[in-house]
This record gives sequence, C-alpha cells and structure tokens, in this order.
Amino acid sequence: MRGSIEGWSGVLLGAMTVLGCGVNDLHLKASEVDSGSGGSPSGAGGAVNSGGASTSSGGTTSSGGTTPGSGGTSSPQTGGTPGVGGTTSTSGGASGSGGVPPDGGPGTGGMTQTFTGAAYPLGSDCTSVGTLACAGNAQKLTMFCSGNPPTWLPGPPCGTAQLCDSTLGVDQGTCAPTVAACSGLEPGAKTCSDGTHAVSCGPDLVSTMPVATCSGAEPVCAGGTCVQCANGATRCGTDGKSVQTCTGGIWGAATACGTVCGGGSCLTPVSVTAGDRYSCALLSDGSAWCWGFNGDGQFGDSTRTDSSKPVQVPGIQAKAISAGEIHTCAALVNGAVECWGFNADGELGNGTEIDSPTPVVAQNLSNGTKVASGTSHSCAVVGSSVDCWGENAFAQLGNGTLTGSTSPTAVPNLSGVTAVVAGENFNCALISGGTVECWGMNADGELGNGDSVGPNTCGYAGGNQYPCATSPVAVMDPGGVTNLIGVSAIAAGLETACAVLKSGGVLCWGDGTNGNLGNGSSAKSILPVAVSNLTGAVGIGVGDFSACAVLETGAIDCWGDNVDGVLGSGTSASSSVPVAVSGLKDGKLIAVGSSHACATLAAGAIVCWGDNSSGELGNGTTTGSSKPVTVVW
Repeated sequence: MRGSIEGWSGVLLGAMTVLGCGVNDLHLKASEVDSGSGGSPSGAGGAVNSGGASTSSGGTTSSGGTTPGSGGTSSPQTGGTPGVGGTTSTSGGASGSGGVPPDGGPGTGGMTQTFTGAAYPLGSDCTSVGTLACAGNAQKLTMFCSGNPPTWLPGPPCGTAQLCDSTLGVDQGTCAPTVAACSGLEPGAKTCSDGTHAVSCGPDLVSTMPVATCSGAEPVCAGGTCVQCANGATRCGTDGKSVQTCTGGIWGAATACGTVCGGGSCLTPVSVTAGDRYSCALLSDGSAWCWGFNGDGQFGDSTRTDSSKPVQVPGIQAKAISAGEIHTCAALVNGAVECWGFNADGELGNGTEIDSPTPVVAQNLSNGTKVASGTSHSCAVVGSSVDCWGENAFAQLGNGTLTGSTSPTAVPNLSGVTAVVAGENFNCALISGGTVECWGMNADGELGNGDSVGPNTCGYAGGNQYPCATSPVAVMDPGGVTNLIGVSAIAAGLETACAVLKSGGVLCWGDGTNGNLGNGSSAKSILPVAVSNLTGAVGIGVGDFSACAVLETGAIDCWGDNVDGVLGSGTSASSSVPVAVSGLKDGKLIAVGSSHACATLAAGAIVCWGDNSSGELGNGTTTGSSKPVTVVW
C-alpha cells in the first residue's frame, strides 16, 4: 500500500512542478473532500461528514472509536476522506468524530468542507492524501499531503512574480501571479488598484478585495484611501494662470505663474520677439501668443483687433517665432513653417499676395527649424541651409536675382547654418564654425563686409539704386583683413546688425546715426566695431535705432536712440554706449522692436518697456514706460 501511495504522490509532485509552485514553514489553507462512495455511519455517536464516512469493511464508526469492526481492514473504503481535526489510525481503526481512515484517498460524490489550519512543519501529519496547501500567507512555498501515514511534503517553489494561492476554491495551494499593487505590502494592507479604486490585499497577495470607488470631492485613490488628490500632483488653478500642488491628499493654495498654466505646470517663455508696435512669445508647450498692434492680422487669431494682453495664436505648436514689421512667421514642431499678417509682397510664402489674419503654410518647406521676418520678406533655416521669400528688390532673397517670390526659394552656396536674422532689407546667417554671412541691402554697411559700393546694385525699377549683395558675403573682422570668427549669436534691426562673440564681447556694424552701434559714435560702419564697455554678453537684440545685450549676470544693457524709453534706463536720454536697463537682474532673452523691447526672466515672466501706444508692452494698458513692466496674462 505505501508503495502505491508513494508512486501516486510522485505523479502529483511532477504535476505540481508544471504548475510552478514551492515550500517553507507550512500553512494549511485548503478544502478537503470528505466523502465515501457508499460509506455509511454506524455505532452510537459515530460522527461523520455529510456525504459518507470511511469504515473498515463491515466495521462501525464509534465516537472516537479506533477499533475496526469484525473483519475490518486497514484499507480505506473507496472515496473515504478526512474530516476536520480527525486523527489517523494505522491499523484497522475508524475515525472518530470527523475522523479519517488510514491512507484515505479522495472519494467521489462528497461535499467540500473548507477550513484554514495552522502552520505545520514539513513531515508533520496531514489528514488527506493529495491535499494541496500553502506554506503560510504570501509565501512562494507549497506542500502536498502524501505517504502512509500521510505527512506534509514540500512542493516545487512558485516562479518569479508568483505566490501560493490559499484562497479557498479550486486554485488553493497552487501558484498564482502576484497583484502588482500589493507588491511589497503585507496581507490585508489597503492600496490602490488604479487611480480611483481602493482595495485590500488578499492573504497571499495574489488577489484583492474592493474597499471603495473614489468619486465626488475625493476622486483619487492614494495609499488605499480616497482623497482629493495624490501627494505631489499638480493642477492648473481655475484662473488658468496659477498652479496648485497636492500635499497630504489636499490641494494647496494656488501659486501664480509668470505666464499661463498648462498641463498642471506653469509654462515658461522659450522665445520672445518684437516687431513694429507688437510683440510675440513662444511658451514651453509650443503655444504662440502675441499682443499690441494687430491691424494687419499679425496676431494670427483671425481678427485685426489690438490687445494690450497676450492673445493665443490658435492651432500653433511651434519651436521658433519671429515678428517682422507687420507679419509673423513660426517654425512648427512638425517642420512646417506658417506665417500670417500682411502679404503684399508674398512674405507669407503661401504662393499668394493676399493678407491672412490666420496662419498659412509656406510652400514646399518640410524641415524648418528657425525663422526670420523682415519688413516685407521672410527666411527660414531649412536643415542647415536657408530659404527666403517675399520682396527681392534689394536682394533680400539672396538667390542671385532681384525677382521676388511668393514661395520659398533656396539661398545658394550657404550651408552649416544654425541661425538666420532679418533686417529691413537684408539678412545674416550664423554658420556653425562661428562665421557670419549676409546678403541684401548694403547702403549703410549692414552687410559688414567692408564694401560700401557693392558688390551689386539694387533698387526699385526707375528708382534710386543702392549697394547690395545678391548672394551671401562674409562679414569681416574689425580690421577688414579676415573673416569674422568666434561668433555665438547674431541679431539684425532696421539697417544695423550685431554679433555676440564667444569671448563675451559684442560687435555691431551698419547704420550708427543714433548711436546704435554702441561704440560712442554716431557714424555708420561698413566693418564690425566693438560695443564699448561691454563684457560677458550672452544674448543680443537689435531694433530700428537701438540695441540691447543680455549679460551673463542676468543684467541687460541697451544703447542707441531712446525714443519712448526703449533703452529701459528710466530716463529719456539716448546713449551711444551701453546703459543698464533699470532693475533687471535675471534676464535671459531679449528682443527689440521699432520703439520697444521685451525680455524673458529666469523666474518665468516676460517684461517689456518703451512705447506702448498699441499695447505692445502687454501689461493691460497703453501707457508707455521707460522701465520694465510685467506682461499680464
């Protein structure tokens, strides 16, 4: 008999190995079938489980009896199974109340009785051969009952991310995947199955019981409890311009943003640009916003209504933006370029000369990364080259002709471009090696190549002709001997251009009538000249008659004509050398327009100063300021 049982248990062990289960200190949590096919109770007080009892052949079951009836044997009846708490008799005995027969195997047709037992060491007695159990709560170890007398034997361990399932039912004693939400927790611990459901971990961490569905004022599950919010979560305030942070499951007070809120965080300005009486900014989510003069649709919002506060350009997700005189262009994140506003010369690039107060796509551009908007033309960095479109009477397109184009045309022989800027009727490109090349009008030396008479002549048919370059020419160094090198940033204004050197100095060239070259003079220069008393520059902006530089300290210095307070010094005095913008200590980016300037701050706000007749300072008024005022969103 022992041999046959051990053989059967070996088969069971093999089957359990396939299940991927395992053992340690053993904890019985199982169901056992207590039945006997045809077994019947006998003897006063002989208690058996419903479904039959096991007896010896012809024997009777007495309460607590251990002696078999006449002719009794130690063999179990077919289907005899243990009762709860019974003891095993080794020789012909019958079980007492709830007792089991020796070597009793599972019967057929009996009832399932469920119970939980205590921990048993390996090798201790068990009550029913073939029973599966777990080695305690949340254990990888399994066990099964086998042998004569029956004892608990180790089963194979559960696999990775599995534990033994002691949940009463058909899967008890087998391996099951652990619930991810209960990983590292104790049985019975409360946790969240997702963002809105609280659950309690089952005894073996392979199942959960529902606790609550979070909704209403406490819609979020955190730590197994319904709360207002999850700790550390953020959301935009109801005004759309502030952020709230969750602490202890409760939303905190709103903190104002420097701009607006998006996606639960304050959006920061990544670019600012200034045109003729209007300004635009690009925020960290790619949204574009404009304010000030909008008479030609340069906001792109389908209106021609001025605004003294920022107005979002609908449908734009951009990585660069540029305000021209009265039109705007943006390089989108998908590589396209879109423009809007005035279009009398095709500066929108969509193949027409029709104004558009909403963005239109510049034709045949698929890899635009930077944009530059001039007076009546536009350019874009495409890959590492440049395309331009619009008016070309002064060679602004740089394609070797004086013929305008309503769609982009390539600037030949120009590669390695990292940035492009546009003045009134000329452009300059920064090359990856730190050199600069310019093309277009050169009447005031704005090409910086040391040539005041050419190399070409340009102008409207029948009108005055001016020096120009129909193709790019290299900007020379201040001595006019070699090409300028070591440039890190460039900017262009009406008839002036400036460059920031990697050393921190600034050079400017072109018109200097208003002291806008910053060298203490009012003369123009066909070669770059150094801006006086300026070191540690990291950024540059050039307007119609003034220029500004951002210093590595965060201060901003400006020079040139101070009409309407565009120098930001708090006075009305112009200066041919740099003066500090009043109160600015954390400037990051600078843009100078026709008679106003704007800067982004490290704190995430934008400030502007100068003329405000059309609301171009963005502070909700039309009152000019010779000191920075904060843009109000």
